[in-house]
Amino acid sequence: MKNKPIVIARSDKFAMAISMSSNLKKKGFNITDKIFQIKQVVPDLIVIRPNLSYYQFLSNQFFNFLAKKVSSELEIYSIDECFIDISTFATKFSTVEFALFYIKKIVKENLELPISIGVSHNKLLAKMATNIAKHNKNNIFWLKPNMLNEFIFNKPIGNLIGIGKARMLKLKKINIQTINDFIALGDTNPELIQIFGVTTKYFFENLLGVGDNSIVDRKSNFKIISRFNTFLSSEDVDNKKATLLIQEFLKDLVEKLVSNNKQAGKVEIFLKTKTNETIHFYNKLEFPTANFEIIYSKALELLNQIDDFSEILGLGVNLTNIFENSTINKKTNKKVAEIIENLNKKFDKKLIIAKALKK
Repeated sequence: MKNKPIVIARSDKFAMAISMSSNLKKKGFNITDKIFQIKQVVPDLIVIRPNLSYYQFLSNQFFNFLAKKVSSELEIYSIDECFIDISTFATKFSTVEFALFYIKKIVKENLELPISIGVSHNKLLAKMATNIAKHNKNNIFWLKPNMLNEFIFNKPIGNLIGIGKARMLKLKKINIQTINDFIALGDTNPELIQIFGVTTKYFFENLLGVGDNSIVDRKSNFKIISRFNTFLSSEDVDNKKATLLIQEFLKDLVEKLVSNNKQAGKVEIFLKTKTNETIHFYNKLEFPTANFEIIYSKALELLNQIDDFSEILGLGVNLTNIFENSTINKKTNKKVAEIIENLNKKFDKKLIIAKALKK
């Protein structure tokens, strides 16, 4: 499949590309381009359906490899990006660049994954350095403090990570065209504060100061976990299909809670309709829990509020209000017992839940 024109997309007639090979990008195609339009130019296009389970497997493999071979000080940013502190690791090499080349080399040799690496003194600038690295021949870039004016400050305001398209348009309305224009107004400027609120200082601290260089283990410090599925336009969605999907999602999410010694305080069902409307239903749990039966029963109550499943394009579930087990008051045990007793009667499951409670 190497050097072949490949896109990741659904099989619908008007499906859009959610990822594509570099040779297609070089031809001017972009993510979200329609598949039929790409095929008009590239008739031998290979379309592969998304496989989220496999992508998650590769993602975990990649992050675990970096944690073992480079540094355990690693913060996951997205399914294929992370922040990693290489301060100690880089001392093994004569230059930082040699350390980056080595990381690229071992990832390619062991995982067959091409990567880009950007380095700087805080996470915002490291992310921006990675965007620069993507367009470098070697796909690495070390953004030093004395290089900020050339590679960051003089660039269009749209290059500033985290501002979003809507805020970028607002900035242009007040004649901010470059990042330098943004900096010149200062972090106390009323117009900037009106646009960014309390996050105004965040951008200035990261652009002009030390910024946020702390690594947070997001795997174990999450406050929300979720799963979502988009249905094919040809699929018939009904209560049964939705119930089975939510059941599958919750098994995975509860397993994540248990493995990280956490409990959730709220379950939320959200759906996207064919008219592009997003609708949320949520149930606050009587107490934080990682018990599948309790969470699942609350999710079913939410599903029963949906009248017409035929208009659903996508369906998902969130678990929020997540706490460490150690922070939860043990006085809730009596309440837990009462609720589990009711669930046992409802689901006709007595022994397993009763044993778990008595431990």
